[in-house]
Amino acid sequence: MRHKTTLQKLGKIMLLHKLYFNKAAENKDIHLGQFPIIQFIIDNDGCTQKDLVKFFKVSPPSIATSIKRLLKSGYITKLTDESDSRLNRIHATQKAYELTISMKKECDAIDDMAFKDFNKSELMEFDRLINKMLDSLSSEEFKTKNMHELISEEKKIHKKGGLV
Repeated sequence: MRHKTTLQKLGKIMLLHKLYFNKAAENKDIHLGQFPIIQFIIDNDGCTQKDLVKFFKVSPPSIATSIKRLLKSGYITKLTDESDSRLNRIHATQKAYELTISMKKECDAIDDMAFKDFNKSELMEFDRLINKMLDSLSSEEFKTKNMHELISEEKKIHKKGGLV
């Protein structure tokens, strides 16, 4: 079996998953990358833009752009910190909470669609094989990095002129 064909199929699965997610988010005035930001803000009420930059490993202007869009869309509010007027604390609105509930249902439906023809044994075997591939591809440089850190690494390479 040609490995390239298998990897292309995995890439297509990820692309289809992303397309279904984007379709679900289409009428909600949100971009794919903004959903994790909203989730972080919900989980870390009163966080700052610095906190977001640190967690997502992206540039301050990138977070500033997302924050501006989320404010405009009504998903978050920014309030000046009572004890330090130099800090703006970010809070999720009710609209953001409703969005996360709705999008989690959409994501669950997408995942259910992807695995609908798998039995429990096949799911366990698939998970085992995917983990085996991840272990094979995860050199010491990447082994401990989460998804956001890996995306950041990819962006660094892209900025240097590498292929994407």
